[in-house]
Amino acid sequence: MSSPDDTADAEPLPLEFFQTLVEQSGDGIIMADERGVLRVFNPEAERQHGARKREVAAPEWAEAYGLFSLDGRKLPLEETPLFRAVQGERVTESRWVVKQSSGATRILSGTATPLRREDGSLSGAVLITRDETERFASERERADLLQREQVARQEAERQRAAAQALAQEVTAQMREVEKALREAKAAQERAEQRLAELQKAQDERE
Repeated sequence: MSSPDDTADAEPLPLEFFQTLVEQSGDGIIMADERGVLRVFNPEAERQHGARKREVAAPEWAEAYGLFSLDGRKLPLEETPLFRAVQGERVTESRWVVKQSSGATRILSGTATPLRREDGSLSGAVLITRDETERFASERERADLLQREQVARQEAERQRAAAQALAQEVTAQMREVEKALREAKAAQERAEQRLAELQKAQDERE
């Protein structure tokens, strides 16, 4: 059983371990220094962006990697999660669009964390990204389906209300027709009775 002293004396993990972890991660891992120059861009980040790492400064990120907001605007630097983290802000669950040079479009989500030296000063930031394209498409498909169902329900309700109103109108018209027929029949009966009375009176005079 190890003691606290044994733990304190344990050798730090070799740099190769962390390099392997970054290279084999299923998430995109991007790191920038305090000047906003990209220093780490692992294979998954390359796949998500359809581009290899380029040591470009922050103002060039959107152009170099096709970064856009969800509403289609070119992603402003002040809205870019990694840049916000370089400035000292922690950003969680941000979403944006990557338009790759191949023409493919991916939707990414990410969390960006500032990196600090022992004295607390900023030394850069790291961004962990995930490809949410399929999940986003599924969410949009479900939302579209719910909207279509809602429209269908509203149309069905409109048709039901229209049918009900038509049925009420037809019923009212039928009642009016029945009333008119009764009145016509009654008028005919009175006319026939009057004619019979006149005929009887004439017969008596003769």
